[in-house]
Amino acid sequence: MSVRNYCWILGLACVLPACSDTGDRYRDTESLEQPPALVINVNTRPESSAADSGTSAEAIKAGLEEQVHLDKADSGATLVINKPFEQGWFILGVLLNQLALEVTDRNRDQGYYFVRYDPDIDYTKQDDYWYDIKSLFSDDNYSERIYGLKLMESNAQTEVTAQIAPANAAEPDDSAPLPDKHDDGADRLLQALFKTLRDGMLEQSRKHRDEFE
Repeated sequence: MSVRNYCWILGLACVLPACSDTGDRYRDTESLEQPPALVINVNTRPESSAADSGTSAEAIKAGLEEQVHLDKADSGATLVINKPFEQGWFILGVLLNQLALEVTDRNRDQGYYFVRYDPDIDYTKQDDYWYDIKSLFSDDNYSERIYGLKLMESNAQTEVTAQIAPANAAEPDDSAPLPDKHDDGADRLLQALFKTLRDGMLEQSRKHRDEFE
């Protein structure tokens, strides 16, 4: 082997380890140049308290029994839901939807619903064929009006009052209610809400079927 070839091989042997070290060095720094993996702590938000303690839509449809009661006074009836405001608001909203009562306006911060209601109609029977026929011959004692439902919390309970809403009212108690042929329309609304909340939609439907058997 010539001296020239020997020097060439020796030089190549020195260069190759250096290249290997360089590759390792770049491989090491490559991981450092990448952004660190983002660790996300997923904190699952708890379900709304409105759906706790037996106040799911299914439980409301089945009936809340002793969790609701109706207080009667000369000044008018008050529906009492034995739940704080947040749950009371949820319960009433679900009930209005189940009864297919049209909600024309609502304001959770101020605690009111406006609903379209006719006291002559039993809203739990609207899908009953025989009730539709019977209603054709019943007296028309009330007009369909907008009623205001006002919710207030008292002692961890939700109190619901009702009255006929004035024209263009922003809140149920803005001004004096409009006159009606009978003055118990608001009480009839609360009575209907109470019975349906207490007994449930299914029980109300069963009672209606029994009336025609």
